Formats: sequence, structure tokens, C-alpha cells
Amino acid sequence: MEPGDTIRIGLSRFFMDPDLDSLRYTAESSDPTIATASVSGNTLTVAGRAEGNAAIVVTAHDVTSRTPGSLSATQRFEVTVRILPRPDLVAEMPVDSFHIAPDESFILNAIVRNQGSDQSSATTVRFLLSNDRTIDPDDQLIGTDAVGALPVAARATASTDLKSRSEVGTYYYGACVDAVAGEFRTFNNCSAPVAVVVDEAILPNRPPVASRSFSDIPGAQPGERYRGSLTEVFSDPDGDPLTYATSSSDATIAHATVAGDTLFVHAVSPGSAKITVVARDPAGFSAATDFHITVVAPCTGFCIDLGFTSAVEERYRDHIGAGVGGWQAILAGTELSDITIPAGAACGGLTLTATTIVDDHLFLVHVAEIDGPAGTLAFAGPCFRRSGSPGLPIVSRAVFDAADIDDLAGGGVLADVAFHEMAHGLGFLSTYFDRAGFLAEGSDPHFTGSAALGAFNAAGGNAYAGAKVPLEGDLSHWRESVLGAEIMTPKLEPDRPQPASEITLGAMADLGYAVDFDLANDYRLPGPVSPHAVREGPRRVFDLSGDVDHGPVAILGPDGRVVDVISPPGYAPPAPTHSVPIDLRSPGGLRVSSSYVSWIREAPARRPR
Repeated sequence: MEPGDTIRIGLSRFFMDPDLDSLRYTAESSDPTIATASVSGNTLTVAGRAEGNAAIVVTAHDVTSRTPGSLSATQRFEVTVRILPRPDLVAEMPVDSFHIAPDESFILNAIVRNQGSDQSSATTVRFLLSNDRTIDPDDQLIGTDAVGALPVAARATASTDLKSRSEVGTYYYGACVDAVAGEFRTFNNCSAPVAVVVDEAILPNRPPVASRSFSDIPGAQPGERYRGSLTEVFSDPDGDPLTYATSSSDATIAHATVAGDTLFVHAVSPGSAKITVVARDPAGFSAATDFHITVVAPCTGFCIDLGFTSAVEERYRDHIGAGVGGWQAILAGTELSDITIPAGAACGGLTLTATTIVDDHLFLVHVAEIDGPAGTLAFAGPCFRRSGSPGLPIVSRAVFDAADIDDLAGGGVLADVAFHEMAHGLGFLSTYFDRAGFLAEGSDPHFTGSAALGAFNAAGGNAYAGAKVPLEGDLSHWRESVLGAEIMTPKLEPDRPQPASEITLGAMADLGYAVDFDLANDYRLPGPVSPHAVREGPRRVFDLSGDVDHGPVAILGPDGRVVDVISPPGYAPPAPTHSVPIDLRSPGGLRVSSSYVSWIREAPARRPR
């Protein structure tokens, strides 16, 4: 039996007197808090009170003997009281009142929740018009809608199209959900009323507006949660309060929930899903927007977060991501401290729109007019670095010339250029060489780090008569005349391999990175050219000379606070031009402009330590 159940049993079937004397019955429960027992005449009544077990003892007494009651017989049985799994449907209205003009169409919504302990079967929601504030199944029926089976704790929305009354006044609408099999609590199947105030002074209702959209999330990791403000996306021209609903195309990849005016997106497992958000006003009119989330497996090595501004077209992003991804693989063994960068931090005119935890490096990419075609193709450098030793960069940026980036992509070298610029962002430039004690200037400038020097000799540099490893005059590239097509010389040629040699990887190891030398490309120093060799025709060259941005660089402590700022010699802060907001995701970045709303990443996934 269940709590609240009552069972009545005729006792004359269970007791008899051989002399056919009359019997008097008594009954006791071992635990009246679980089940009670009482007798009236020949009838035993057992009432369930709470979950548990109780023993019921019934005694029959002989009332006609010389000593009445001295002769008796007893029977005992067990009673189990438990709550059986049952559905329990509740009807609710999302709003309690709204104003509307006479004879205006509106949509009446009702929410049906299963707050029971078992799945419900499909049922019907009946929309009703009441004469008072009490909604009852006997009220005037004005519409119906079907609701499918609801699992435990699930909810569904039912609706019907209506037209407001012609006469001014207040009308009470509501809904009742038909009881389903197994449901025993039906007192909550009807909703509270919605007071619909018909007022001639009210202008016709206008639907909500989605004036902006949420940015796509292309690099979420399982376990992360993103938070966004719904009021930044939706508004109501009439000032009506809005309610929100959301759905996912695949909840096993990502799902979304709404709490008040905040949307939460939960990344579950790798894959892509579309999240749809709908805003409704009290009259049932709605506006919707959607966005995509791509969930990727957590980064387990050296992690480079990519932040693209909206100026970087989609067709360029894969090329840039491939170049940057090369460094992520090469430096996979490097473990750097995580640093929190606050929202509003600026890196060369690029403003971070959200607070983010950088693990291990953040590379910002922008496209802008620099100096027209065939001039400076791109430039890059660090903006923030860690304090202490080795003090490696935390955030860097690269800016590609809008006049040249299409040419770089068409020439097949955009990924190589991105790899080259990423190296500068990671510290392959004179200021870091000098800080680490590996820069020798003068008439024959060179890099003195032992790993790079050993790789230079192994690549055929033992016989080189000059100082090793030779640098260009800008002190931030290998010398082109000696190392030829190596990736960190200043000139790149289309349709010709640009190897990332052990010399470059060795320089990064000298700076303090853990480097996987097995990922270096095969490379030998170019040999001397015979005077009798047939000269090749002119080759097209992309010149990256002058592509280094030396700062200023802010030094951040472990808590993310700025402890110092290093400005390059002769540096004068430029006049403010523009600030490009960007959102940060790993890897790949996302589109951002004033029409897109940023996310706050609340629970960054952390890689194993």
C-alpha cells in the first residue's frame, strides 16, 4: 500500500468459535507512524501513513465464556507501505498577466511539467476561459493542444491561437492537463490564471526583436560552460517581459539552459551542435536566433589559443590555424603557468572582450591595411610575457596586410607565413635573444645558443667561416645568404619547401621551450653554386623583412597583474586608432563584430598535470 491508502478487511473470514460464541476484536500496529490499525465491529481498517514496514496483530476474544475475554486467538501479518512510481503532471502559465488591445490575435502558452517519479503517457492540454481567478476543467473550453509522453522532470510547452475580447475588461485564461494513467494527484493539473487586460488604449502588440546574435563557439572543451546575456540579444518594442526557451540539435554534444535573463551553454563531448534560442512575449509572439558550438577534445600538450577578429575571413583561417598548429605540436612537451588575462586588456590595438585563462599561449590575428601591395606583408610580436625566467610570451599578435593576404593564400604560403609570424610571437626576435644572452651584435651578428649552434653545424655548418648562427641585420631572422630557404629567413618562395629545421627548433629550445626535434623538417645548408651552373630564371619571392613588432611588452605576475612594461628603444606610443574586439576560443577563434554578443567562459577544462 501507499501512504494515504486505506484497506478494510472483514475479520469473520479469519476467526471462528467452536461453540459459535460471539467474538470481540482488537488490533494493534507495531509502528503507528507507518501504518495504523483499528476495528469497528467485525471490520479491520489499516491506514498507510509513511514508507516502511509494520506488523499488525489482530486478536479475537470470546465474550460469552464465564470469564469473558479469557479465551482468545491471535493472527499477525506484515504491512509494507511504499510510494509507487507514478507520474504527476502540473500545468503552469509562464506569465500572470498582460495587456492587449481589443480583437487582437495572441498566443496562449502553457507549460506542462512531470514532477512525479515515473514517465507519463501522452495527454491533452485544455485551454479555458474562466469567470473568476480559479481555473477549473468545467470552465469554457477555448482550445486544446497535444503533449507527448514526458520523462521524469521533463517539461513541454502547449499553445493555442486566440483573439482578445472585443469588450474592455479583465479576462482570466488558464489551462488544465488531462490526468494520465497511474496519476493519483490531480489537484495540481490546472494552472493559475493569466489575467488578460483588454484596453483600448493599448497599441497592437509587436513581437520581440533579436537585434543581435550570439557568437559561434568553435573550440569548446568537454566540461566547459559558457554564459551569455539574453538581454543583449533580445528586446521587446512594447517593453513586455520576455520568457526564453532553448534547444540543441544534439544534446549529447552540447545543451543549453536558461536562468532568468542568462543563457548557459554546456559542452559535453566532441562534435558540433546548433543551439536555438527563442524569446516570447506574454502574448506568445516570438523571435529566435541560433548559433553553433563545436566541442573539441581537451588540449594535452602545449596549447595555443587562437583569437581571430572579424576582419579575418573564414577562407584564411584554416591556413593560419595550420601554421600555428605546427608550433603546438613542436612544443607539445612545454609546460607553462596559466595566466588570467582580464577583459579590456589591449594587445597592439586589439582589445580582449572577455576575461580568459591562457594555457599556454594566446595568438591574436587581425587583417588591416598596412602599406599597400608588396610592402610589409605582415608583422608579429609578443604583447605580454611571464615574469621571472625564462619569461616566455603569454600573448602575441599578428597583423596581415589586407592588400597582400589574398596573394599569400593564392601563392600557397599563407600557412608558412603564419608559422613564421607565430615564431616571432613565441619569442624568435632580437629582444628575446638579447634577454636570454644569445645575441651577439656587431658587423657579423649571430645567435649563440648551443642547441641552435649544434644543429647549424650538423646541417653542414662546420666549415662555415663566419660567426654562428648568422643573423640578418634586423637580428630577428636567419641570414638569407647562408641559410637559404629555411623558414626563419626573411624571404619565402612559392612552390618551394620552406623547412622548419633543427636550427630554428634549437633556438626555441635555447629560449626555454621543450622542443620535439623529431618534428623538424629535413634540411641542409645550401652549398656553394658552381660558376658553370645554369642559372634559374627569376623566382617570385615574398619578403618578410621588417615583420617584427618589438612591443611594448607588459610583464605579468602569476596573478595576471602587470609588474612592468618594456618599451623598445625609441618607441613612441601611437595615437589611438581603433580597437577591435575579439573573443577567445581554442583553437580557431570566431567571428566577432558589434552585431555579435560575447561569451564568458566559466569553467575552463584543465589538462592533466
